[in-house]
Amino acid sequence: MNSVIFLLGPTGVGKSEVSILLAKKIGAEIISADSMQVYQGMDIGTDKATNGKSRKYATQPIIIDDIAHYLIDVVEPNEKFNVARFVQLAEEAIEQIYKKGKIPLIVGGSAFYIYSLINGIFKLPANLKTNPQTIIDSEDMNVLYEKLLDIDPEAATKIHPHNIRRVKRALEVYYQSGIPFSQFKHQKKGIDEKYKVIKIGLICSREKLYQRVEQRVEEMFKQGLVEEVKGIKYKMGKVASQALGYKEVIAYLNGEFSLEEAKNLVKKNTRHFVKHQWTWFRKDKEIKWIEIKSKTREEIVAEVMNFLDISM
Repeated sequence: MNSVIFLLGPTGVGKSEVSILLAKKIGAEIISADSMQVYQGMDIGTDKATNGKSRKYATQPIIIDDIAHYLIDVVEPNEKFNVARFVQLAEEAIEQIYKKGKIPLIVGGSAFYIYSLINGIFKLPANLKTNPQTIIDSEDMNVLYEKLLDIDPEAATKIHPHNIRRVKRALEVYYQSGIPFSQFKHQKKGIDEKYKVIKIGLICSREKLYQRVEQRVEEMFKQGLVEEVKGIKYKMGKVASQALGYKEVIAYLNGEFSLEEAKNLVKKNTRHFVKHQWTWFRKDKEIKWIEIKSKTREEIVAEVMNFLDISM
């Protein structure tokens, strides 16, 4: 049975840098499992390692540092993209990669997308939580119910306006998956029935991870996150505009926060996002974890290859 390798872990742990070196060592091509790197023009805020190239078809890879990357820059920021489309495109990419005689290496931290690909889209995972990329920032029942009526009127007609828990749940499902709650059905089986799934996770102490988050956010603003958002603000759809880093900058541009307040809010929401990612991953006993500590990329890749039983 052919294998599909997953390199998982929370935001800021260094998956992208390790993945390229690992791909070169084992003859792999990379499939991004990041729910926001699919959007064109959203580069700085998603820490996207693109080289500015585009392609005619979404199924064609972008070459980054001599490695083919799939599911990056596949839709405009005003287009709809959801977990069902991710699963479809990821499965197509896996088949393409194997036809080339390469190994599929799936890299990312969007746990909902990852586990939908592995296990199939059968039901809502019990631990689906609000993602700080898509914070529901109001407790006003009327405001929340109006949001639900706007995005999913079918679900809204079946939920009492005063049942704030169910209203919030339906909103969370939409913002996490891009699929209205009313349309979330048993759709398809996962790749674990066709492939051997190998999951490797990168992790470090929470203190170190939060330091990396702080540094990453500071660097994004230095690189021009505000200017990037200005350039695409009016082209962003509902899901893209809720992305971590973008929502806060949009609020700043709308006069709701000062720049420093927006930056601090991005840091805070990223820390919360990391917590939620860890909530997902820590329950998966099949993940082989590597503590990055102060290791070099080469040392981390060597450990990954030990797990894979591949010599350097």
